[in-house]
Amino acid sequence: MKFLIGYSPDSTGRNKPFINGLKQILNKSGGEVTLSKSWMSALGYASVENYSAIWIDWDILKKYYSQFHQKLYRLNKHLPIIIFIGNGQIDGQMCATNDLLFSVVPFNQLEEKAEELVDRLRLYSELLSEAPDDVKRFIRPGGFGPFIGNSPQMFEVYHRIIKVSRTDFTVLITGDSGTGKELVAKTIHELSSERNGNRFVSLNCAAIPDNLLESELFGYEKGAFTGANQSKPGKFELAHHGTMFLDEIGDMPLNLQAKLLRVLENRTIERLGGTDPKEVDVRLLAATNQDINSLVEEGNFRSELHYRLNVIPISLPSLVNRKDDILLLALHIIGKLTKKNSRLVQSVDWKLIKGLQNLEMLGNVRELENILIRVIFNSKQPNLMKRTLLDVLEEFEKNQHSDKQPIFDQNIPPLWYVEKNAIQDAMGILNGNISKVSSHLKISRAALYRKIKKYSLKESGDR
Repeated sequence: MKFLIGYSPDSTGRNKPFINGLKQILNKSGGEVTLSKSWMSALGYASVENYSAIWIDWDILKKYYSQFHQKLYRLNKHLPIIIFIGNGQIDGQMCATNDLLFSVVPFNQLEEKAEELVDRLRLYSELLSEAPDDVKRFIRPGGFGPFIGNSPQMFEVYHRIIKVSRTDFTVLITGDSGTGKELVAKTIHELSSERNGNRFVSLNCAAIPDNLLESELFGYEKGAFTGANQSKPGKFELAHHGTMFLDEIGDMPLNLQAKLLRVLENRTIERLGGTDPKEVDVRLLAATNQDINSLVEEGNFRSELHYRLNVIPISLPSLVNRKDDILLLALHIIGKLTKKNSRLVQSVDWKLIKGLQNLEMLGNVRELENILIRVIFNSKQPNLMKRTLLDVLEEFEKNQHSDKQPIFDQNIPPLWYVEKNAIQDAMGILNGNISKVSSHLKISRAALYRKIKKYSLKESGDR
């Protein structure tokens, strides 16, 4: 790997130890390092050499950042930039322009974070080199397609999306609410050359009453029921030669699960009130935020359908498990919100970012956006500070005692948060006795063990 370090030779020399330490770590990792003392010379080097990343001091960019970013993007739209800052403030320009931004690091954390960033750069390089040519346009230093994040967990997701898009296999996408399950499905469809010229049809199984779900899926013939004055094709017919996405598949009634299983086995559907089977050529993608294994054990989901759906699993991590991505997500969201609402943000306090990363209840991007909306709204100055975040969290704590959860999307806590707290409370009250906890929560011991592992809870007491 080849790295370029752009730094400011300040008169006091206070930054020199950090630059020297960074250079040593990059050399030790097997990297070749070139030093540059201005943004213009950095551009010159980048125009003749293929670097794995540019590590650059904000002091030599400042008001030239947009110009530097634009010129660098023209040279190489896949070249990562890692910016180090000395005053603990992330300039607002990085919220507005961040296509090449890989990370932001305070000077005094350069040596601490360097090895981890090199590992992530390797993962990024592997993704870029292994991706088919028609997929490379989706890849950027800070994410992939509609996704933002370059944590190891997200690189694994990106690899699976690319690999499965080259096939026609059925995919089961799992993850908490708001983690981007439908985005995964849409991206798979868009990357599928066999299907992307046809429709992507989605249906949320939990949003439609059970008595209407069958007709939505399979359609109906004229006279099939009162009010059926004309025939109507179902979602499967509309998705013919394209992709069918069934969200919240865990909420599908058992009788419809049997009919869906027959569709997967025979590739035919029958409209409600009809007798003639209709062939459908559909790629099926399904998603759920529930533990399907537990649903199967409880008799609420057919095991044979689970096997049919779970051909290729893709599991999306929550923000709790990819905290490093919160930096890029926050900058992107702030940039989007300020542009949409004509608000000026001059800087973002690094301590605010760390405060967001330390929030244990933060499970998905919608919740992060909800918090940042409140921070921007409550801020009395164009500099977003940690103090404002603390005020927002204090407001949350007050409302929490009145049975409200204002930080959560639409004031509703996500299911994972409720479930995790229920298990934590039960474990505490029952001294970690697995048998008693599973009995009181009305779930099997096996399901409880999986949830304890999922939420990284401590096991103790009698098993």
